[in-house]
Amino acid sequence: MSFIFFLLLIFLFFALFVVSSILRFFGAIFHIGGRHKNGNETRQEASDMKTSRKVFTKEEGEYVDFEEIKEDKTNQT
Repeated sequence: MSFIFFLLLIFLFFALFVVSSILRFFGAIFHIGGRHKNGNETRQEASDMKTSRKVFTKEEGEYVDFEEIKEDKTNQT
């Protein structure tokens, strides 16, 4: 009797695993449930992005375009 109960439990766990796998598969196809990025960020993601940005101080200066000036070496003394 206990062996039949054990087989029934094993079958039940296997059936639940198969059903949950099928539901996850169709959920991924049709974007049902779960976390999906659809352009909206959650507060946690937004705060994580704010803390990871580089902050430039006044001591670091700013980017300027570089212009190379060629010197004429023949007129040097």
